[in-house]
Amino acid sequence: MAVVVAASGVLLWPHAEPGYGVAFWLWVGGVVGYALSFPRARHLTSPPGRGIILWLCAVLALGGMLRLVALADIPANISVDESLTALEALRIAQGRAPNVFSSVGWFSMPSLTFAFPAVVMRVAGPNAFLAARLASVAMGLAGIACLFALGRRLFGDRVGLLASVLMAVSFWHLHNSRTAFPFIQSSFWTAAVLYLQVRARQDRSRALMALGGIALGLALQCYFPLRILLLICPLFWLAECYRDPVAVRTMVADTVSVVSAALLVLAPLLMAVPWETLVGRSQDVLLTRPGVWGNLAESYQVTSLPAVVWRNFQEATAMFTDWADVCVLNRSPAGLLDRGTLAALVVGVLVVVWRREPYGLLVLAWAALTFVLGVALSDAPRASYRLAAAMPALFLLAAVGFERVLIAVTPASLRVARALRLVLIGAAAMWVLVQNYRLFFVDYARGRAGDTRTGQGGDNADSNARRFMLSHCDGRVFYFVGGWLGPPHDPEPRGLDVFCPQHRILLPGQVSDRIDGTQPATVFVLPEDASLLDPLRRCYPAGTVVTQRSGEGRGLYWRVDIPKTELGDGGACLDAAFAR
Repeated sequence: MAVVVAASGVLLWPHAEPGYGVAFWLWVGGVVGYALSFPRARHLTSPPGRGIILWLCAVLALGGMLRLVALADIPANISVDESLTALEALRIAQGRAPNVFSSVGWFSMPSLTFAFPAVVMRVAGPNAFLAARLASVAMGLAGIACLFALGRRLFGDRVGLLASVLMAVSFWHLHNSRTAFPFIQSSFWTAAVLYLQVRARQDRSRALMALGGIALGLALQCYFPLRILLLICPLFWLAECYRDPVAVRTMVADTVSVVSAALLVLAPLLMAVPWETLVGRSQDVLLTRPGVWGNLAESYQVTSLPAVVWRNFQEATAMFTDWADVCVLNRSPAGLLDRGTLAALVVGVLVVVWRREPYGLLVLAWAALTFVLGVALSDAPRASYRLAAAMPALFLLAAVGFERVLIAVTPASLRVARALRLVLIGAAAMWVLVQNYRLFFVDYARGRAGDTRTGQGGDNADSNARRFMLSHCDGRVFYFVGGWLGPPHDPEPRGLDVFCPQHRILLPGQVSDRIDGTQPATVFVLPEDASLLDPLRRCYPAGTVVTQRSGEGRGLYWRVDIPKTELGDGGACLDAAFAR
């Protein structure tokens, strides 16, 4: 009955600009009813102890502190893509977008990608950009908790806690928990879906299986790398069936419950959006595309496909020790992982291969599949955001390696071993924390934009102007004279509405037509447009010219603050000056 109700909602779904009417609520009711119609667990696993929960809370508190401090200011660089993803969420929050379960938004991403930031924007208030970054913080912390839960199910409490510590302080996760990019979704949803799947099989709970199928359907509507779950989930499913065999009839029924739940959730999107639109971006980045292969062959100066593949693998591997693209136009100051975590990862891989640990090999296969298909065979082999779905697996393997080293170096006496392990864990955690703090808050955050050696998390003119708008959206109108933020005919150039809706792009000769004489103004001028300063001073003598500098004292741009009383004839004066 639940399937019939959900299917009725999908069939009644409007095709043009669907909202949240009767069809939507029929579909929601059917999906919820489907999940509630199954029996619950028959083999319950004991919950974690109180001490473990307290340690996890301490890890989450540390992770929250590292992610919330100076959230709007670090990283200082705000790329165009970060602004545009936040803008897409803002449109949803303002009710200017179609139903998020049956549409695509910016860059052909399913609109559900932007839905959670939109919810945070509705709750957190008018500061849309800060709300978008805050949404990533919340999802990052939830991902840490999911990683602990999954690690505990696979390897035990200690590995789960160690993995959560490594993720909480890691440069990569820290960075992507503090930006408005959707990259952090990949690490959260992968850990959450696999946790539900593993727990459902271990507890023999078909209700959890259905819930895992619903989570899978939601995850597949989020950022592109999550589509690797279409391979990872069956891999985990088959491994669990091999580890804990059940009757064929039961296995088929379990599989149907999961697949049906996922299809019910995906149905509105699959019915409303052409298949070519949904899979186009995922296909376009693969090395198998002639255009991608040709561009990489020219870049690597090789001629054969095997040579391109080999060079791509070398580049993808090098991002662990050299530099990685942590997000669009932002490079890490060093490798993807700090030295301590990387060493533990290598040990963990060697341990699970040597001892042939079933769950360890499964996690290794999860990481390898994502690495090969998502990064090494793509057009951007150092794009670590495409490896995001494998990051929980990397931290789990590192935690396994760290635990095995702990066991090897501690004595047999239980009391002495416990004390020594606590000391070693504390020392190692502090070492990893200090390394990653320096990588992110020092080397990266202070790096100048364009400096590929130290990273691009530092201040630049574009980002500084946006943050100034964010903190001074007090009724004034912001003017960008020249084409530095995009074409003037663009109704929303490069996501500026996220910072303040009162802005305009002006070209010389358009000032008198587009300037608003009823509100005070702030005009931004780049160093390459310094010739505009003299006309501005001459036409607005009461205006204040301020040299805007970065935290390190570098000149970024000039800001001209003009009171409302000066705006009357200044536009015509500027047009005449520009005409000359």
